[in-house]
Amino acid sequence: MKYRSDIQILRGIAVALVVLYHLNISTIRSGFLGVDMFFVISGFLMGVLYQGKDTISFFQRRAKRLLPAYGVTLITTVLASCVLVLPSELDGILTQATASLFLVPNIYFWTQNSYFSSENFNPLLHFWSLGVEIQYYLVFPVLVYVFSRCKPAKVIVIILSMIACFALLKISTKSAFFIMPFRVWEFLIGYVAAVSFTTNGQVNKSNATLSIIAICLLLTSIFLPVSGGEKSILWGHPGLGALFVCIVTFLIIVNGIPKYLVESKVGKTLIWLGDRSYSIYLVHFPLILLYTYTPFEVNANFSLSYLEIFTLLVATLILSVLLYELIEKQRMFKASRKTAIILYTAAVLSIVVGSQVPSLMYLNEEAKVFFALKDRSNYRCGTLNRLMSPTSPVCELTGLDEKDNTENVLLVGNSHADAIKKEFTEVAESQNIRVYFMVSNRPLMTRSGIDVNSVMKVVEKHHVDKIVLHYKFHDIKIETVKELLAKATLANVRVAFIEPVPIWNESVPKAVYYKNSLSQTLEDYKRTHESYLKGLSMLANNTNEFRLFPVSRVFCTPDCNIKDEQGNLLYFDSNHLTLSGAKKLEDVIERVLLWR
Repeated sequence: MKYRSDIQILRGIAVALVVLYHLNISTIRSGFLGVDMFFVISGFLMGVLYQGKDTISFFQRRAKRLLPAYGVTLITTVLASCVLVLPSELDGILTQATASLFLVPNIYFWTQNSYFSSENFNPLLHFWSLGVEIQYYLVFPVLVYVFSRCKPAKVIVIILSMIACFALLKISTKSAFFIMPFRVWEFLIGYVAAVSFTTNGQVNKSNATLSIIAICLLLTSIFLPVSGGEKSILWGHPGLGALFVCIVTFLIIVNGIPKYLVESKVGKTLIWLGDRSYSIYLVHFPLILLYTYTPFEVNANFSLSYLEIFTLLVATLILSVLLYELIEKQRMFKASRKTAIILYTAAVLSIVVGSQVPSLMYLNEEAKVFFALKDRSNYRCGTLNRLMSPTSPVCELTGLDEKDNTENVLLVGNSHADAIKKEFTEVAESQNIRVYFMVSNRPLMTRSGIDVNSVMKVVEKHHVDKIVLHYKFHDIKIETVKELLAKATLANVRVAFIEPVPIWNESVPKAVYYKNSLSQTLEDYKRTHESYLKGLSMLANNTNEFRLFPVSRVFCTPDCNIKDEQGNLLYFDSNHLTLSGAKKLEDVIERVLLWR
């Protein structure tokens, strides 16, 4: 294919959008749409480069193009993390690296929190798109074969993939985002541009006016109010915003960009960025996250000064130029089978070395701190449940057959209920009690979509005998508890409230690690939350259908504890219990379940 400067301009725009978005620049609200542009461009290039023949050679060329820089970035990120981050985060990075090594990083991140979550330290998160692209390469020859036998198949597959993506968006935004089949339509829009609207990748007939309009529309896309957390085709992602960007990118590819824009200073700058866009994409995200990393305070919602943004941009360009010149252009070594073996071995060794860092660098007491940060169960109902029962508002935790004549309990709460669900389930199983758990992390809370009526529908459907609430202080309003109690009483269902656990003004693992003093007594606990506890107590005193189960004396005797008898931390942050901490509630949970 003859070199097209306008395609490189598109690449330059795409990578600039992604980098600026990852720098948390507030005006670049939808910079992640640059990845959708990349998918269309990749689909276009594959349509030009692969004609249905010599499939092995096609795979080899793609591997030589992508994998060396991919491997070097993976290795350097792991080694840098060994030096710069705590074992709690390093463990996650090694898992990310392992998934990336097997070319399935998108599958791994799909099992974790959303791409848009700020709760995890994921310096290899951006590899997800490369996983999607590589997996698409594997099915692409099959698609080309089908398209050669059935001309309408291209449009049919695009429509089916898009409909599936949009439908899934309303159920599981993560699945629509991370899983390759739901992104196929974006690649195929580029493929159609290659095989139906250009000749050997070159523009057939340029329409300068349409091209200018498309460029303007593309630049306005960064202001689209698209959100990765929205289960909406209009405002969610990948939804209509992604479709808009893909269509605009398609129009620019088939019409080209006017020569005067290509030869302008801005055009030449974007071409330069586009030539190095792959290296820039690989380098920028680990660099940003490692720079902004703060031990015990992982949060992607960081704020950078203009000087920091400028410094990170310069550092990104320097490192990406090195990666481009030495690795991408193969000046350091030629891509070959021997090179692949060396890189793969080096990547494996970096992961092995990284796994040994905690035992070599930290003492036993410090190890317990890092253990606490991981001492928690899987999030909510797990990814598999979202696939098996995508529309269900609850999951069943005990595995007991619904036909069994057992008591049914519904555990309702936010992340605090999630923190105790494993211990709650184990106690329930010992008593042959079935436990249902809300999929939503914010039931009965503001804007969660799970209101009292939604909970009561679950109660009716699953013949729930008892509702158990557990929240952080003030996360559920007393008025909401009253409303739920009134409707539950009419349904002859009792409501139990497990008292909120003591919370701290600092991350407990952080305080222990830095030997900071944490002090709180039973009286402090009661005084701080007096009005809330009083409201719950009044409810319990006014009806036999509601009972408050105190936990304060479990943790405060009278000084509130942050460790158990074995020295294990009870919290993995300032307010969420570890599994060890939840174990302290065994007797309380047993009383809750025995209450009739």
